[in-house]
Amino acid sequence: MKKLLLCLLSCGICSYANAQSSVTLYGLLDVGITYANNTGGHSKLYEDAGVLNGNRWGLRGVEDLGGGLKTIFVLENGFNISTGALGNGGTLFGRQGYVGLSSPTWGTLTLGRRPDLMINLFYYANTGYAGFYAVHALDMDRLSGEQANNAVEYDTPTYRGVSFSAMYGFSDVAGAFAGDSGSARVISFSGKFEGNGPLSLMGTYTDINGTGGSGTQTVAENILGATDIRSYGFGARYTFKDVGQVYSSVTSNRATGEAGGKSTSGVFVDAGVSYPVTPAFFVNPSVTWGRVADARYGQMNMVLDYFLSKRTDVYVGGYYQKSMTAGQGAGLPDIASFVTLNTGDSTTDKQLALRIGIRSKF
Repeated sequence: MKKLLLCLLSCGICSYANAQSSVTLYGLLDVGITYANNTGGHSKLYEDAGVLNGNRWGLRGVEDLGGGLKTIFVLENGFNISTGALGNGGTLFGRQGYVGLSSPTWGTLTLGRRPDLMINLFYYANTGYAGFYAVHALDMDRLSGEQANNAVEYDTPTYRGVSFSAMYGFSDVAGAFAGDSGSARVISFSGKFEGNGPLSLMGTYTDINGTGGSGTQTVAENILGATDIRSYGFGARYTFKDVGQVYSSVTSNRATGEAGGKSTSGVFVDAGVSYPVTPAFFVNPSVTWGRVADARYGQMNMVLDYFLSKRTDVYVGGYYQKSMTAGQGAGLPDIASFVTLNTGDSTTDKQLALRIGIRSKF
């Protein structure tokens, strides 16, 4: 295994390239100090990694086959820079690993492990600018980037600003396509309009049927015991003066197959602004309203981001969440507390988190 890793790293570091092919090593490092005012009844000061973006390194390859046709591949590893531990369940290339063919005329077809297409809403929702502490309750809509195993994805070429994507994640179990433990399958679609003007639109749909197997289990599946989660999402983004952005998204989700035949619905609405005070200094305020079953909450986020260079930035973040429901976990008896900024559950109906961090890309 060590020899394999050294070989892969050598290929990426060399980044060999000619007119026909290239292999590139890339990555992102994000780490900082977080203060949470209530985690299990106590304040907490700790180092946390991968908040604005998950820590990763990867290899990206392209081979020109002629006539516009190319072979493409990506191997991407997720990890915790604070501990060195592998992310994504301890898998080597857990964030994604796929290979396929790409053509400007016919589109792109890939096979392997990839996030389902809900991730395409990333930069229409607060997770794209405020990060992990803005992930919606129970990650019900999978906007944190949940992966699908055994996935086949097709992306159409862009025509007049319009493009579509479709994904099918096969079951791990022979003869099983859906509904059984260990044999989940993934169906996912998305469509995007991104013309020459300032407006961009995105729509997504994903159905995770079964547990385990294809499709990483979300918090919602683990907490609710659901065997099927369907998510619909819509996002809009308006870019002004080619630099600032106003964005919004809404997702509607339903988890079924819980014990006793119960089901749980969830709706989340995001809105925010990314405004450049200077070319190097960005202000990113945003708000979220969410509902899971009969439990509702509101959240405010503020991220100040200063770029020291094109590769490195430092940032300060403030996050506040408040329950709008009397009693904790109303309608969700298996949750000790509904209020959490992914820093640990609060024992009250509110929680505050403050963070200072540094991020570097290569």
